[in-house]
Amino acid sequence: MSTNAWFYTLLLLGTAFEIWGDLLFKRWVTDGRHTTLAWGLAIYMVGAALWAVSLRFGPLAKAAVVFAVANTLALSLSGLILFDERLGLGHVLGIGLGVLSVAVLETAD
Repeated sequence: MSTNAWFYTLLLLGTAFEIWGDLLFKRWVTDGRHTTLAWGLAIYMVGAALWAVSLRFGPLAKAAVVFAVANTLALSLSGLILFDERLGLGHVLGIGLGVLSVAVLETAD
């Protein structure tokens, strides 16, 4: 696998685990079970480790932006679908600008 492929694979896996951890944190707020919090922390740490290893294969600036935008997009959609949270115009514009920033970073290589 190429260096670029490793970078994105590890980065996206790390992002997925951190999103899973974040969703467990939100669930912990509603169910109050300490095991939910513990699982969320453990899964979040796996995500952080994968993200850290991705830095061996790509630049920090790109990893941070891709991670932040993917995380924001996925959690915004999850909040909308799973928790009936609403997105205002500012949220939608911010997410759109974040996606645009990833596109610009990709063309900068």
